Amino acid sequence: MSPAFRDRPAVEEAAYEFIVQAFTIYEEHINESRAQYQALVLVINALHTSRNFSAENYETLAAKCVQHGSRLLKRPDQARIAYSCAQLWWKTLPDSELIPPPPELGQDEAEVERAHAERVDRERAAVEKHNNGDTVLSHLQRSLKLADSCLDPVLSVRLFVELLNQTTMHYERRCLAVTPKYINDLIDLIRTSVSNMEAFDASAPEPTRATADSGVADANALYEPEGPTNSYVLAYFHRTLDYIQSRKDLAESGGYNLPDFSAIRCVETADQEPADYF
Repeated sequence: MSPAFRDRPAVEEAAYEFIVQAFTIYEEHINESRAQYQALVLVINALHTSRNFSAENYETLAAKCVQHGSRLLKRPDQARIAYSCAQLWWKTLPDSELIPPPPELGQDEAEVERAHAERVDRERAAVEKHNNGDTVLSHLQRSLKLADSCLDPVLSVRLFVELLNQTTMHYERRCLAVTPKYINDLIDLIRTSVSNMEAFDASAPEPTRATADSGVADANALYEPEGPTNSYVLAYFHRTLDYIQSRKDLAESGGYNLPDFSAIRCVETADQEPADYF
């Protein structure tokens, strides 16, 4: 049973107990590091899709995710759980729920639209009530520090790029704590780190976890690039910059409800301010 119980607050206690039991199973029966990572991702996904938890219960469960993530054996897994936990503190209503349903035969279209608008307001309040931009930023910064501490420079850069994707997503979802300067500093850090990465022999890459379309890491996805990992990471970085540029173009066209991307630098310039990465 999913804890995403939406408009049924009466089952909050049961949903809370299900997740608590999931943590109990995790603590008592899951010992292998990859399985621990995957199990935590499943719990984070479940909590991310939930609605109507009280503040106390939600904060308790989210803190458990952070606590177990910090105890994972591998530093890259710790970094990925850290940026996944950031999403627990900035949720938005899915676009699919913003589209009004077509009126049925005999229904008044204006009345259908009014009822839909009321439902959207109610659901948005339930989804966004735990949003906290400062907490999002603290998790992103923790993930950055963990990624920077990896001994493999190629893996560090890959984690930086994953984090850039996550950070861009939060900015696009109007998390005010994530600023264009923060994104620019991260882009500059990646560019600075690329030279170290290119000098590293990455002929035998370790499989790394991909991320789901929702933005939260996919527990069942493993991806091992073909060929040198540094080439894959560079292509991944460039695709991310292409995406940011596409958001800039759409925002400038004025036809889309997007934040202002104009201050984000996708092209390296000579007069950049010094970056404050951490």
